[in-house]
Amino acid sequence: DSWRCWDGEIVVYDHCSGNTMKLDIIMSEVFRFVLRRPATEAAIVAHLAATLDLAADAHFRRIADRALLRLHQAALIQPLSSPGAPPSA
Repeated sequence: DSWRCWDGEIVVYDHCSGNTMKLDIIMSEVFRFVLRRPATEAAIVAHLAATLDLAADAHFRRIADRALLRLHQAALIQPLSSPGAPPSA
């Protein structure tokens, strides 16, 4: 996959499928964060809340969970091999 960043948002091109996906600001931040190192879901949510200067309340947690799910469905991140393991790029 190839990716580029413009104004904080990322566009990812999948060479195998030919699909292009534009990541919103939350998904972009998750993508950049897990590219640097594998992280637990809790660490990702805490990082997002701190970076975006938002409270990590239940509403924010649902938004973050949705972003993680969309990134996983797009095969841009994946859990490590054990169940409940942290997402990674």
